Amino acid sequence: MASSSKDIQPHWRPNFCNTSALPDIKVVRTNFMINFVCVVVALVALFFVLEREYRAHGLIAEVERMDQQIQEVTPSNELALKESEAFKSVSSNIIDIENFYDAPETMHALIVKVSKLRPEGLSFDQFIVQETLGKKGSKVYVEYKITLAGDVEDPILLSDFKAAVENSDVFEFEARGFKVDESLMARNVTTGIFPYRLSILISPQIPVKEKKAEG
Repeated sequence: MASSSKDIQPHWRPNFCNTSALPDIKVVRTNFMINFVCVVVALVALFFVLEREYRAHGLIAEVERMDQQIQEVTPSNELALKESEAFKSVSSNIIDIENFYDAPETMHALIVKVSKLRPEGLSFDQFIVQETLGKKGSKVYVEYKITLAGDVEDPILLSDFKAAVENSDVFEFEARGFKVDESLMARNVTTGIFPYRLSILISPQIPVKEKKAEG
């Protein structure tokens, strides 16, 4: 019986009347943990704020540096633009001069020669010479278009003038043929004359007119 009494398990709950048998219970204060968490959160927030300020400061410094570079190169860029515009102007003049000397005939000489073919009763109001580029396959060539416009008293005079131009050697240039087209407009009821337009195309694509053998 003695052994069986020793095996008796303790009560499922302590006897609160016997304080010595109660477990050792101590109060654990958690205020310091809350303070620690608050400090950590504050430090993290401060870190992000400082990082943003640092990046903003870096961006501001970069913008100021780029503005300074722009201000430094602006005068040279303006000078380069002025020189470029001046070069374009001069180059266009050079091209005009080259075209003038490369033309098969000078303008004033051409006007004089054509005027000698003009019959009485036919006048010139416009004398236009245009240079264009044509292309056939891989070959590029230069064409000249001469436009004469004015008034004529009688349509027969325009036909005579066209025939005189076609039979003359005024527009015969090396390796270039020419063709002539005419257009006659309605008679002006006030003046009684006919406005006309005569177009002369000079091109290496037009067969050169064969010269008649003399003798």
